[in-house]
Amino acid sequence: MMPADTVDRVDLDMKWLSFLYCDGEIGHLMDNDTFDQIEFPSEMLGKHREWIPTDSKVQCTFYEGALFSIIIPDNAVFEVLEEDNNINTRVSIPNYKSVLLNNNHKMAVPEFIKAGDKIKVRLEDQTFMIRVNE
Repeated sequence: MMPADTVDRVDLDMKWLSFLYCDGEIGHLMDNDTFDQIEFPSEMLGKHREWIPTDSKVQCTFYEGALFSIIIPDNAVFEVLEEDNNINTRVSIPNYKSVLLNNNHKMAVPEFIKAGDKIKVRLEDQTFMIRVNE
């Protein structure tokens, strides 16, 4: 490409949609204005696929009517279902313990977190942020 060359402008449409669920290889989004549902390859979400709660708002980019990209929220709130108080299964982080969340994933949280608490999790690396008082 030479300095005098031009690049055609690409028109992208951006829209906030609700994430519904992933069913194997297919993910499902819903347009809250029209209630249209959009299917997409769940691999577009990568490792975050199982961490995005139902009804989360995701920013979607469309090119010529086709879904081009999905930007997930920075964090999400989960409920702690169970805490593992067994000293033999403690995590390697001092003053942290393992808990089971309502998305069926385990993670390390500070010892003061109890079953029934709601916590905010950073989705990028699935780490504890804060306890949420609702």
